Amino acid sequence: MNQTPVAKPARDQTMDVLRGLAILLVVLGHMTQFCDPDFDHNIVFRIIYSFHMPLFFFISGYVINLPRLKSGMGSYIWKRTLRLAIPFLAWTFFVIYWLDGIFTRMSFRAFAIQIYHSPDGGGLWFLWALFICLLFLPFFQPIIELRVKYLGGAIGLVSDVALLALAAGLLRVWHFDDAGIGFFRTDFPYVLAGAIVRRWEFKAWSLGCWQEAVLILFPFASAGWYRGHPPWLIRVVQYLTGGAYPAWVTPTFNYIAAFLGIAFSFLLCRRITWKPALAFLSWLGLQSLGIYAVTSSYVICYTNSMLPLVLSIWVLLNMIANLVFSLSIIYALLRPSRVMSFLFLGEIPRASPASIKTTLVSGGAP
Repeated sequence: MNQTPVAKPARDQTMDVLRGLAILLVVLGHMTQFCDPDFDHNIVFRIIYSFHMPLFFFISGYVINLPRLKSGMGSYIWKRTLRLAIPFLAWTFFVIYWLDGIFTRMSFRAFAIQIYHSPDGGGLWFLWALFICLLFLPFFQPIIELRVKYLGGAIGLVSDVALLALAAGLLRVWHFDDAGIGFFRTDFPYVLAGAIVRRWEFKAWSLGCWQEAVLILFPFASAGWYRGHPPWLIRVVQYLTGGAYPAWVTPTFNYIAAFLGIAFSFLLCRRITWKPALAFLSWLGLQSLGIYAVTSSYVICYTNSMLPLVLSIWVLLNMIANLVFSLSIIYALLRPSRVMSFLFLGEIPRASPASIKTTLVSGGAP
């Protein structure tokens, strides 16, 4: 008896729109950083950098389908390796090293040692950090499932906050930063938060009190963020404590600012109703890995040329040039080749419908 095929549910474009927004912030942030010699005091730079990469980590934790610990881990790890680790290695050693070699003449051995100690030396640290974070995330799935099953409402929300605080605190105690572990210690709570929020049984983002709190607090928190210890925060804490400044204050403030930025991004995307803008951001979000990777190459060429002296005030112009350059590389060089798209974009080759049909007719497995 013939059965009507069940249509797959429509793809939720919210996360794609958020990715598109995040990658625009990444490009704008990079251009602001490299066009302004005093970028640490640039308000646009501080607002963007307070939450744009945590937003990417949060989205990744939100959309990931976690495997069971006793089954499916092998396939899960293999897919993460193909989609994240291989593009990181390909871009780092085939592209970034070659470009760095033009300008710095660094030996391969010295470059490899630098990447081991600090993966951000190649500019693509996010891919490796996310790879490590996603390897550890399945071990928290039983805890998340128990919370969803037995704790709900406000108690469940408090338990989520407590779990995130505990994870962040324990990771801070682990003093090992090589091979990207330093990024994992800082950024894993954002991935874990995404996995937790996805399983909330109520739509927290629609609550008026959340919206009002985020809209009031985010501008102050992001404007007060600094790459190091915020000067104003040091003065306030030292005034309250009589001169002491505990080590946990700055990381705690950074987490608060980042989560406020993530919540603000959700609220902003819910306010966008113009369909062309949503379509553009959604499409841009699907290219985010490629844009992020090519941007690092663009920045290396940009900062080692005379362009910063000529175009230092044209941040938006450089942002547009960066996007055009990145998308041109993606669609002209990478996407047309299965090998290139696999190595540099993490796109796993799929069998064509014709080949699948031929295999089924011949009696083989698809």
